[in-house]
Amino acid sequence: AQAAARQDLARRRAAAQASGEAAPLGILLVAHPYISHDGYLCGTLAEALERMGVTLLLADETDHGRAYKRSFDFSRTLPWAANRELIGSILMLRDQVDGIVLVSAFPCGPDSMTDDAIMRYIQGTPILNLMIDAQSGTAGVETRIESFVDILRYHQKGGYVHG
Repeated sequence: AQAAARQDLARRRAAAQASGEAAPLGILLVAHPYISHDGYLCGTLAEALERMGVTLLLADETDHGRAYKRSFDFSRTLPWAANRELIGSILMLRDQVDGIVLVSAFPCGPDSMTDDAIMRYIQGTPILNLMIDAQSGTAGVETRIESFVDILRYHQKGGYVHG
């Protein structure tokens, strides 16, 4: 599924460039599968992004072995294999997307440590860090997603320059 999404994004970007239109946005959703594939926990997020015309890539759909190996560029000592795979996915795909959305469950200790390290390590790619907790309201998440997409579109037009 991820390969098809990457191909679709590349095709849509080429068509936009040929027509002079704004290129479609690609966002990498980084979350454990029990979060990213849960309709209640992440469904609203994915639906909101798709309504805004964003192509969504899921980090957990990256080749696990390749992602695991790539994660050693990030840290040689990180003890959590599942987090290694997600980090490796970020390293493999960050040049193919406009932004990254990190989604974590509140009580997940490894995520709290790795998300902070990711935010410090990954430079030049906008990152939105969302923590899912026991609250059932979606308005706050949707507002943050809409704002993040607006920032990415502004960045795409040259509004922000990374040093």
